[in-house]
Amino acid sequence: MRMPRTGLLAALLLLAPVADAQSPPFDLSSLATGPFSGARMRLEKTFLDVDVATLEVRFGEGTQARLRSLAAGRGTTKAVRDAVARAATDSDDAYVRLRFLRGFDFDRMKAETRKTVRCAWKAGYIERDDFELVVANFPTLFAFLARRGVRAGDALLYRIEGERLRTVYRTAKGQVLLDVAAEGAGPRRTMLASYFAPCSDFHRPLLDALLSRP
Repeated sequence: MRMPRTGLLAALLLLAPVADAQSPPFDLSSLATGPFSGARMRLEKTFLDVDVATLEVRFGEGTQARLRSLAAGRGTTKAVRDAVARAATDSDDAYVRLRFLRGFDFDRMKAETRKTVRCAWKAGYIERDDFELVVANFPTLFAFLARRGVRAGDALLYRIEGERLRTVYRTAKGQVLLDVAAEGAGPRRTMLASYFAPCSDFHRPLLDALLSRP
């Protein structure tokens, strides 16, 4: 079932809950292994010295080959890092897992999301329309967090396959609170750009982890 480009992530596909909290509810068989296939990192708010989230990103073989071509043997110059970040954002075969280590309220999540996606737009990673769609749709899409908030152990899971982006929000106990899908280059690029754009809190440590591999 294809969903329209407009209404980013707005059309809901209610799918079966996942019993195992550790297993992603996706087929990951097309993802690559080895150098340049992905990265893992832990985000720390340095002024508080507090770990707030872990992030895992994995790519398919096509993206892996492109990243290897851009980075292997070329050091970690700004030009290389910028090229790798943009290539990662262009991936059409990827898996992302963001796990929250601390809880916070819905207003903070909404504000952080707006800030991050706005920075991706200002950096030229996404179009203005994509930024505006996220801002418009986020309060409705994640309305289930308005009272509950984000809790430690919750996870946001994303799977990109071609032009399809599927998003799952799952609690630490494995309960699926959101399972949605959207079609088009805009949604998938927006999600990846929120991590790889230069002004993202994830940008530097994520690239450090990705490029540190032999």
